[in-house]
Amino acid sequence: MTIPTKRFPLLYTVTLACLLALTPKARAEGINYVVLGSSVGTWWSPEYARCLEEDIRTPVNRRPYITANQTISGLLADIRTNPSLREDLRTADVITVGVGMYNIRRLVSPTGPRRAGRQPNPIPAAMDGAFEQLRVSYDALLTEVQSLGSAGNATIRTMNLYCPYAGAYRKTGVTGKALPYWMRFNGCLAGVSRAHGIPMADIFAAFNGADGSADPAERGLIAGDGLHPSSEGMKLIAAEFRKLRYK
Repeated sequence: MTIPTKRFPLLYTVTLACLLALTPKARAEGINYVVLGSSVGTWWSPEYARCLEEDIRTPVNRRPYITANQTISGLLADIRTNPSLREDLRTADVITVGVGMYNIRRLVSPTGPRRAGRQPNPIPAAMDGAFEQLRVSYDALLTEVQSLGSAGNATIRTMNLYCPYAGAYRKTGVTGKALPYWMRFNGCLAGVSRAHGIPMADIFAAFNGADGSADPAERGLIAGDGLHPSSEGMKLIAAEFRKLRYK
């Protein structure tokens, strides 16, 4: 069947091709979307599910596995020990992974960098070790997700993390000390995702700007608790994931 590409933007050309590849049964029953991560990394997923339904024109069965303050190693442990989660990953068509906010907040607080034991003035060697441990854990996490998701040829997407404390850093004069660690953490996530061939949504740039100088709270992207995305922030995150296409 020929797709009339002149009548469709690139996004719809790609997603329509995905739709045509689905069997009649799959189109009737919908696609399975597994959501993995912490509250910050998942609360936007209903908005993204609506994007999927609109673009692929197929019902989306959202299966959320959300844990407040979830860590990278905690999510990996859940995947390895939860039979229902493992089965859902095996039958997933789309998987999003949004985790790490609690990890980075333990290293860089609203008042600046920390070291092990939640103390100020971090020792460089201690921070180096912490970042390497996070990199290894994230690599193991994506390896596990891919090994299960590949059974259904799932579309897997990850995200880096916005910094909700940009305004606080600016007011206290610690931007130069704190922000580089935040960007280093996102660099770890990006490097591991790239090594696995998994596209990553650049949420940091969308919220904070490419150089991290923008305050997402001033832009109305952060909720009243100062941490989670607002309704506008959730729409923006979903839009960034949507840019990555689906296959």
